[in-house]
Amino acid sequence: YKSEKLEEPYDSPFGKTFRDYRIALELTNSQIRLIEKYCKQLDIKYFFSALDFKSYKKLKVLEPYRIKLPSTISMNRDFISKVFLDFNGEIVVSTGMSDESYLNFILNQKSNYSKLYLLHCISSYPTNIFNLNLEMIKRYSSFSKKIIPGYSSHDIGYEGSMFSVFAGARMIEKHIKLGNTKFAHFDETALDVNLEFGEFIKMIRKAEIINGSSKKKILKGEDHKY
Repeated sequence: YKSEKLEEPYDSPFGKTFRDYRIALELTNSQIRLIEKYCKQLDIKYFFSALDFKSYKKLKVLEPYRIKLPSTISMNRDFISKVFLDFNGEIVVSTGMSDESYLNFILNQKSNYSKLYLLHCISSYPTNIFNLNLEMIKRYSSFSKKIIPGYSSHDIGYEGSMFSVFAGARMIEKHIKLGNTKFAHFDETALDVNLEFGEFIKMIRKAEIINGSSKKKILKGEDHKY
């Protein structure tokens, strides 16, 4: 954010400016350790986004199997190149607010990653369905066997994420929230974790079943009726 944006009045429980709000959203070391603790107890794989090299080095101490480079830092190519060279686990790259030059940059990086999850993303909140352009996911799947296509959803509801399965998405990112608040700046794109997220998962699983397999075979339920 530009400094003018950060100093704008913004009423939240954390202060009176947008800067106060954004700083409060950054995870502290104790919060990261708490997430690590609970995820291990619940057998949930977790990973974090890193927006600068200092944060990346702090996260690397945890020995994560995966790390995310969000759309927010797509202009910081020096940082991205350093992570690609340094990290030998799985990397997730979101491609919101970027163009062909960014794709070329990512695909031609010297790297040590084991897998690259390339997420199609439109960085508008919310994303209009006329702009989803899920055909990009099919294109991402054609790049390399080490590249796994995915979808970062900023559209409202379930449809974009369900249809992304048919386009080949193997990872889907969706914002969640704990109830509605007056201060969250992307609230309408997020699903309530207690009221909506469970149904979202069911819809994605249904899409996977409908999508099925590309292997052609005779099914037990098939029969000629004439």
